[in-house]
Amino acid sequence: MTPLGSTLENLLREANAAARTGDQSEAERLYRRVLDRSPTNVAAWLGLGTVLTEPTRKAECFEKVLELDPDNADAAASLARLQAVLPAGGEKMYCAFHPKVETVLRCSQCGRPICVRCSQPHAVGQLCPICVRERRPLNYQVRLLPLLVVGGASLALAALFGWLVTYIIAFGFIPAIFGGALVGSLIGRVALWAGKRRRGISVQLTVGACILLGSIAGGAALSMDYIIFFVIYGVVAIGSAVAWLR
Repeated sequence: MTPLGSTLENLLREANAAARTGDQSEAERLYRRVLDRSPTNVAAWLGLGTVLTEPTRKAECFEKVLELDPDNADAAASLARLQAVLPAGGEKMYCAFHPKVETVLRCSQCGRPICVRCSQPHAVGQLCPICVRERRPLNYQVRLLPLLVVGGASLALAALFGWLVTYIIAFGFIPAIFGGALVGSLIGRVALWAGKRRRGISVQLTVGACILLGSIAGGAALSMDYIIFFVIYGVVAIGSAVAWLR
């Protein structure tokens, strides 16, 4: 049996597989291996043009395909699409988020130049990371002031309940678990109210951190004999609150 990768056919198969999975650097390496052994391989030139990101290098690959195979419809279509979006006068365009990366793409909403790493498909076209964030639902757009309000409320409640819980967790695991679930749910609902229904990862992290700090402050005088129960209470409380804020 021929070892995998020892023939042009196998190399092309591996390169195509890497391209399909998004591993562009590996696909480029394999396509170039094919071209090192077979400089006139049309499929390898076409695949290489597909995975490269620099516009001028992509165009050179598609032009090479058409030089070898003038009737190649895929290369002609790809080259036409590329030329249609290239800046006029040969001017180069660079990604707004990666200034050293040349690109031909623009955000469909704001017009910023974006590279393939930054572009995110959307119903209106390719969007940049900023426009994607702005299109999130309002209750997932959280600014500093709501976060401070949510954090302050969570911290105060966590400290209060942390102090109260020190009187009941000595009874064992069950009170610690149920106490954590109850306190976490309450803090989660208060955080939603204080933050005007704001949700998302930033709110979850803020509330979780404040529950941790507040619980530590409230239970500072707790005997070390019951520390394991207090840890269980804190973990359950954070998990319960975060679940409310997804």
